[in-house]
Amino acid sequence: MTALVTILWVAVIWRATPIRQERWKRALWVAFAALAVALTAELAPVSRFLDQTGGVTDLGTLIKHLAGIVACAALLDWVIALNSPTTPPVPARRVAVRHAIALAAMAAMTVLFFQIDRRETTNFAETQAGSGIATAYLLTFEVYLGVAMGIATWMFLTVLRDPKTPRGLLATGVWTLAAGTSLGVVYAALRSEVLTDQLVGGHGPGGDRTAMSATDAIQAAAILLIIVGTFVPPVARAKAALADYRALYRLHPLWWDLTAATPKIVLGSRRSRTQDLLTVRDRRSRLIRRTVEIRDSALLLRGLVDEGHYASARGRLADSGLSGEQLEAACEAMWLRASLDAKSASRKPVGSARNPAPHPSLDLAEEVRWLCKVANAYRDPAVRTTATRLVLEPK
Repeated sequence: MTALVTILWVAVIWRATPIRQERWKRALWVAFAALAVALTAELAPVSRFLDQTGGVTDLGTLIKHLAGIVACAALLDWVIALNSPTTPPVPARRVAVRHAIALAAMAAMTVLFFQIDRRETTNFAETQAGSGIATAYLLTFEVYLGVAMGIATWMFLTVLRDPKTPRGLLATGVWTLAAGTSLGVVYAALRSEVLTDQLVGGHGPGGDRTAMSATDAIQAAAILLIIVGTFVPPVARAKAALADYRALYRLHPLWWDLTAATPKIVLGSRRSRTQDLLTVRDRRSRLIRRTVEIRDSALLLRGLVDEGHYASARGRLADSGLSGEQLEAACEAMWLRASLDAKSASRKPVGSARNPAPHPSLDLAEEVRWLCKVANAYRDPAVRTTATRLVLEPK
């Protein structure tokens, strides 16, 4: 339990910065903070400290359950906010009703708590087993928890069914969250069954203590899955950022040579590789500009390579063992290098010019992937030699 509490407080601290931003980010932070408070209050030393300081027997138990309801309500707010791009915005009245239900549950639990004949304990559920008022108190919490986690699971599955939801790592995160909230429902159902059995004098397989330990394990697993699921989007963003930086780095030599020959197509000043890596802002826009500037430069260099000479140079590259995409990327790289050499030699456009059609790309990711292949081929010695021969061949 101590390890789980530590993980939760780390998550609370790590997410503390965005709480001044969007409401959905604040909701997730509140959920983690409330859950951290709930599980911290359950620790025996903390529980004893709260009882002694507050002068209320088993005060830690009440704090744990009230904070748990706050955590459930905040998590539900976050889940609904996540789903808002695929559904109409939730009216403020419905939000108020949802919060009113949570407050009503907290008020009912507070009233019931002070009606219980309590005694100092580190395990409230076991100590109060069979008590009608204590059972009503605990069932109020479990029912609210089960309903809230059930709604959250349904909302996550709704997001996953939407065709507009991104696949890959982000979808994995949503599945993980759905698994965590589903386990929350299972935990609430099993704990409710154990409490009911205790009230009527029944016992589950292995006895009440075994059943309680099993549900505690399910609760811990549910919390861990929810934590892991909420950390997946930042990991996905970090992965995307790393991929963008890698693409900027790989495209830089090709882009640098092309823009040196056609400087007027560059928006702003040209950046070195070091500046690329050290500039954090506008990463994606810089990558978009880089792909556009490479294509624009290629357009300005059109007409400098003879059609017949290009065909023979392509044949030489094919004879070297290249085929498929590798051959096409090498041919485009060879044409760009030959065009740059021809421009450097002040060669005029030829009558039978060869201008390879750009690779068909449906999105930025595909365009970047292709241009990175071309950039790799651009540095290949065989491509460089073939391009030089292409320029030196007589017209």
